[in-house]
Amino acid sequence: MLRHFLVGTLCAASLIPIVSVVVYFSLFSLRLSYPEAWLCSNNTVFKHKTHSQCSDWEHIDTSKYYFDEKIHSKIVQEVTIKSRDGGDVHAWLLTHNDTIRPVIIIVHGFRLSKHHYTVLLPAHMLYQNGYDIMAIDLRNHGKSFQTNLFATFGHTEHLDVLGAIDYLYNHSVTKVGIYGSSMGATTSLIATGEDDRIQAAFVDSPVCDVEELVKHHTSFTGYHLSLVLVRVSRWMARILGGLYPPYEYNTNSALKKLKDRPIHFEHTELDVIVPMKHSETCSKIGSDHGAIVTTNFVSSGGKVVPSLINNCWDHCVNVLSDPNSYQKRLTQFFNTYIPV
Repeated sequence: MLRHFLVGTLCAASLIPIVSVVVYFSLFSLRLSYPEAWLCSNNTVFKHKTHSQCSDWEHIDTSKYYFDEKIHSKIVQEVTIKSRDGGDVHAWLLTHNDTIRPVIIIVHGFRLSKHHYTVLLPAHMLYQNGYDIMAIDLRNHGKSFQTNLFATFGHTEHLDVLGAIDYLYNHSVTKVGIYGSSMGATTSLIATGEDDRIQAAFVDSPVCDVEELVKHHTSFTGYHLSLVLVRVSRWMARILGGLYPPYEYNTNSALKKLKDRPIHFEHTELDVIVPMKHSETCSKIGSDHGAIVTTNFVSSGGKVVPSLINNCWDHCVNVLSDPNSYQKRLTQFFNTYIPV
């Protein structure tokens, strides 16, 4: 019996490195198939799908936030900007072609691109209210430069945002805000902490602590095994050539630099991908260090938080569940701090 126990223990132990590789790839790799993200990749700036995997949002009409194709060529420029570390970042610059206006940089999330609804909807909302827009593809996403297989949740990606700010200021823009969702929200917070030329940040469902997010997505294995998987995943990351949290550039450090600058947080309690406690933690850190913090945290209303095998993960969906109210919050925030 002892022999069987030892054999079973050895077999289980041998699986830990394999499971750790799977965990690391599933949470950080940028080469995995990801249907919800890429179903939107062929959409144009005029029309876009919403949450194509989830029937909850099929009835929501977002058509009022589409651009008229007739004016497309007049307002959208494709530009290439230099990241702070030298890579070529692809971007759309949407202007009103009359005078220099405030520009809002829009930053997409993990395994997405500027074609996704989490970029297009807020871009349209802000453009319709007088703002010029710069929507970028982060490194290893969309048409931008490639570095490696793995994302770093803002640690390196924020350099692309800083490059976008350099580009705008070199073209006489002096009023810049930022909008980001998910990993793009995390990246936006870090960039805002690193460059005080970003005057206001509106972030939707940011990751406040990447290592805590890893623990969240391995918690199904139990507390102690989850800790083991996190530690082995860190070791595997070094072998595979990727980076692993905690990162040098992170939201915790960035939020401590945002005294007197406005930040708005959006999140829903039903988010199973990035739990709402991330925004709650980030908003408290920012507030404690003098940032001007506002929040819109949506309660579950008694609804059960969905599982990961459910198609409706409710991540970054406030913009879909009530787009008109979302536009009002979004435009009022930037009108208050960076008026057109």
